[in-house]
Amino acid sequence: MNTLIDWLGKIPTTNARIIVTLLLALGTAIRYWVSGHMMLTGPTAGQWVQGWEPSWEWLAFLVTMSGLDAAQFLSKRATDATYVNAKAGAARSARASGAATPPASSIP
Repeated sequence: MNTLIDWLGKIPTTNARIIVTLLLALGTAIRYWVSGHMMLTGPTAGQWVQGWEPSWEWLAFLVTMSGLDAAQFLSKRATDATYVNAKAGAARSARASGAATPPASSIP
């Protein structure tokens, strides 16, 4: 039990949230397509079967979770000291070498 608690304390929560959200969206898509949105064979060939459809509430939940995940990722990236220092260091070294300052989009 302590091993599980230690592992949970060390996992990157942003990545875990993003993975869970992606798995929920993938599971929803698979459930939608497997439930009957496929062409029938036999005497009714060529007809579409109306199967399960996710509710609007569920889709809104997935969109909200995706937005929260993206916002958390961007806020952590913008406030990460290593990233901010690397970005500032790249701009300083470019100015020192006489090169034009690289655009922010070219810095990883």
